[in-house]
Amino acid sequence: MHVRNMAIIVAMDRNGVIGQNGGLPWQDIRDGKWFKEKTLHKSLIMGRATYEAIIARNGQPLDKRTSVVLSTREWNPEVEFRSGTDERGVRWARDPLEALDMASWGWNGGGTTEAIVIGGAQVYEIFLPFANTFFLTLVEGEYKGDRVFPGGVPGLPVWHPVGDPLKFEGFSCHTLTRVTGVS
Repeated sequence: MHVRNMAIIVAMDRNGVIGQNGGLPWQDIRDGKWFKEKTLHKSLIMGRATYEAIIARNGQPLDKRTSVVLSTREWNPEVEFRSGTDERGVRWARDPLEALDMASWGWNGGGTTEAIVIGGAQVYEIFLPFANTFFLTLVEGEYKGDRVFPGGVPGLPVWHPVGDPLKFEGFSCHTLTRVTGVS
């Protein structure tokens, strides 16, 4: 089985800012329900810093999701870096193709043709050309940050909105699809 459907999920401000000092630049955005709804029982591809931020916040990998971490750095200082699965069930990949292969195993080993990229900026940049769906939390206002989404806020002509956005105080959630033949 191979990943054929790739989605991006990201929260950003109107200037495309997605991060500050390894975390989010905003404190008051509560889009966790949206994130969970879109990622539950899916394979998630992320970079090492995103994985470390999840561990710092939750103390463990995201429940009921497969975590595939794309990194060339060591994940266990006592062991030379290698691809594979660690003691928490997290899959560590050294290159994008290996990450896609690991993502295709699916949540709970059931196999899947879907993967969702959850960050950070370098991982988004690698997989953005292959994504066909975009789950966007657009945060109101402008924030100071050291990480920006590659290419800024997505929109036409490449990305077309699907349905009406979900609007909340301080942010909105959008689903976008790639327009065929436009890159």
